[in-house]
Amino acid sequence: PTVPEPSWTIVVGRAAVHITGTVGRLSGVASWRTLNRLLSFGGLSYPRLRLFKGGVECPEQLYVEAGHTGSPRLLVRELTNALRGGATLAIEAVDELHEPISHLCEALEGVLAVPVQADMFASWGEPALPIMRCNEHDVFIFQVEGRRKWWVHCPIANRTGTSLSSGEFYREATWCGTLVEGDLLYVPRAWHHRDEPEDGASLSVAAKFRHPTGLDLIGRVAHQLSSTKLGSGIPRFAAARELSEYLTLFQRELVETAGRAGALVGALTEMRMVADPRVRFSLPWSAEQVPLPPSGDHRLVPLMRFPDVCIRHCADEDAIEVFVGPAATRFDSAVAPIVERVLRSGGVTMRQLLEAFEPEVPRERILQCVAQLIASGALWLREAIGRR
Repeated sequence: PTVPEPSWTIVVGRAAVHITGTVGRLSGVASWRTLNRLLSFGGLSYPRLRLFKGGVECPEQLYVEAGHTGSPRLLVRELTNALRGGATLAIEAVDELHEPISHLCEALEGVLAVPVQADMFASWGEPALPIMRCNEHDVFIFQVEGRRKWWVHCPIANRTGTSLSSGEFYREATWCGTLVEGDLLYVPRAWHHRDEPEDGASLSVAAKFRHPTGLDLIGRVAHQLSSTKLGSGIPRFAAARELSEYLTLFQRELVETAGRAGALVGALTEMRMVADPRVRFSLPWSAEQVPLPPSGDHRLVPLMRFPDVCIRHCADEDAIEVFVGPAATRFDSAVAPIVERVLRSGGVTMRQLLEAFEPEVPRERILQCVAQLIASGALWLREAIGRR
């Protein structure tokens, strides 16, 4: 599904939001069939798959054992009995296991400009204990199947200007209701919440993300400072005057680095630039000595989460750099238009690329550029639908 209204760039981090859906709206994202397939053929085991009951994690020995090959395998009877007894099943980073959920996370990343991870939760049986939780990340709850009751509480600091004291509880919820199939609930970071199953089985997908904080910005500033005079040792055994001079230098370097024009925007851009790329494979073609698609119908899809910021023009050299995570690959600036077309288009077929740049750019040069992008891990060769 597309990212729903209202505009999340305005709402995110400010308030909990409930959006009513329709039955079947999320059927293309996940279903009970999806869960059964993941449990049967996904190679899942602890710690990616976990069981919780009453807010306490169940020991893995309860539902996992070593098979005859030595690899862990799920125990069907034991796991099913635990779920029947009221346990909740959780699968972490399910976006790496199921393509439609991965596409959902990509759509959210396009709006939120931060990495998004999705977890899956399934529950049955008696309601769990009313345990209040508070996450260090924002989360979108997509109710895929069944119903689930939720209570969401605005942080005390947002209400009274005071911090939450130990053991303090809320008298009333900011939002309380039942999520039914197709519904969406957004819970901001640091908002307390609890939930429990209602009327049988429930299957939901939680897409979570973390906004950069001031501490992240300090980390980026510290990284820039590592190449300055502050990279040397502190003169711990020097005279008081030398120590004072060092402290003055420290303060000046810190203020100058943090106060440079565009420091905040630059730090946010760097965080997006070095985000972990997506995991996609294009075998057998990508492992060839010259990794090129076998036909013009294959789509060249970027693996970077934010390809719009992963191209950097080198001011002092006639070249550009493409970042795939922290690693950079250099290209001649003559092929910069080709690189930008491939990475910033969100996906272009080999045929479209050749039609756009031939004959101005020799065919061999275009193929060489594409092969270098594939070898660097920047591209995923998506096979044409008719050929899958």
